[in-house]
Amino acid sequence: MKRKKIGEIDPAVKIAAGLFWADYGGLNADNGEQFVRAGMTVGEFSSPLFKGSEGRYKAGTGEIGRAVKRLRSALDRASRLQS
Repeated sequence: MKRKKIGEIDPAVKIAAGLFWADYGGLNADNGEQFVRAGMTVGEFSSPLFKGSEGRYKAGTGEIGRAVKRLRSALDRASRLQS
């Protein structure tokens, strides 16, 4: 059986499996709540963890850790609102 990328799987199959995958390339701490409210169960976040308004974060500066905390806080808050 050929492995498929998540984007190749029929949306009806994903919904039946309880999966709402959001990876449109703009997920971040500021808009993550709206995706959680819409039922997102999996999100791909890379840019908000590795890039800021000044470009790529530099290792050892604490920028990545702060970005992770900010994103986690926003998603935790959104998740509590769902309960």
